Amino acid sequence: DFPPVLDIETPHKRVEEIGVENIRAMALKWLTAVEKHYGVRPVIYTNNLFREMYLDTPEFRKYDFWVARYGKKPDSGKWKVWQFTQTGKTRGISAGTDINIFDGSYKEFRSYSNKVGGN
Repeated sequence: DFPPVLDIETPHKRVEEIGVENIRAMALKWLTAVEKHYGVRPVIYTNNLFREMYLDTPEFRKYDFWVARYGKKPDSGKWKVWQFTQTGKTRGISAGTDINIFDGSYKEFRSYSNKVGGN
């Protein structure tokens, strides 16, 4: 099992309608509740630009990021997982699929992915 993941990629126009502070507050509310429930810190999945524009603040820096940026490594902040394509090819899947890179060794990935449930 992977730690719980908050997928937050709200379009800029919608962020303006809701308000940046409201987006941040809702995200933090979810992250805090999930961490309390599962006893493990969730991961934030977002794209590189959204992270730079809205989540590069002290309250989000304690979270690991899974950053979507196609063709180039994320250029800001630390990341734990990098989604570098959504059109990858792999055996057993006929359509294009997401391909991700974990920032660490296989042993570190196994340890990280077993944080929830004690598997």
